[in-house]
Amino acid sequence: YHKDFNLIRILDNTLNISETISLNTNNKFSTVTLASWSNDSNFWIFDDLQQKIFKINRNLEILVESNRFNDLGLVNYLPQKLVEREYTLVINGAGSDFILFDNFGQMTKKIEGAHAKDFNFDGTSILYLTETGLKNQAINYPSYTAIGLPNKISSTSIENIKLENDKWYIMYKDGVDIVERNRRK
Repeated sequence: YHKDFNLIRILDNTLNISETISLNTNNKFSTVTLASWSNDSNFWIFDDLQQKIFKINRNLEILVESNRFNDLGLVNYLPQKLVEREYTLVINGAGSDFILFDNFGQMTKKIEGAHAKDFNFDGTSILYLTETGLKNQAINYPSYTAIGLPNKISSTSIENIKLENDKWYIMYKDGVDIVERNRRK
């Protein structure tokens, strides 16, 4: 999603642009700040002016619409990232909690995550980075698990991190490191 131009660009498996969708086409979505792919090949967007999330198709038809965030008790909530997996949409705001929505745009849960710098979601767990390290929060379990970072890695310089298949993918402002995860036996 290109916020400055209000465009969604779809890339093919060679990272070439296969489609461009302008959210300015009908002036319905002129203040979109976030967009994310959905499991059913549609898109989730957050419209800052309307303070709602919408699921839209390629023709900009609204398929699902949430209540206004203020009506959900999310006053002054500023979403920073949207991720959908397994028909659950997770939103994290700047200095705020994780908010979970179902596939119909209904808020289902709020999970503490006020100090998350960034997060990944696999459908069952939210893996999020804080100033003090990495935490794993199962969406159906009340408390998180702290995960140690690789040796000589400081969470303060990391932009994003992903743990997958026993490898750490660590993104910095100027590059990416891939580090094997050592498990103690």
